[in-house]
Amino acid sequence: MSRKAKISGVDKIATIGKYLRGEDSPNHLATVLGVHHSTIRQWLQTYQSPGPSGLLNTSR
Repeated sequence: MSRKAKISGVDKIATIGKYLRGEDSPNHLATVLGVHHSTIRQWLQTYQSPGPSGLLNTSR
C-alpha cells in the first residue's frame, strides 16, 4: 500500500507557482515531490478555483 506524501500548503503553492511561471513541468515537479502527476494537476485546479488559500492544509 502506498503512503501519502506530507507536503505543506506553502510547498504546494510554491510548486504551482513554479509551474505557472513556466519553470518546470507537472511531471517533473511530481517526481521531485514524490507524488503522482495527477496530484499536481489537482493542486492547479484548486489554486485556480478557490485560490492559493485552498491549498493550505487544514486539520481534520
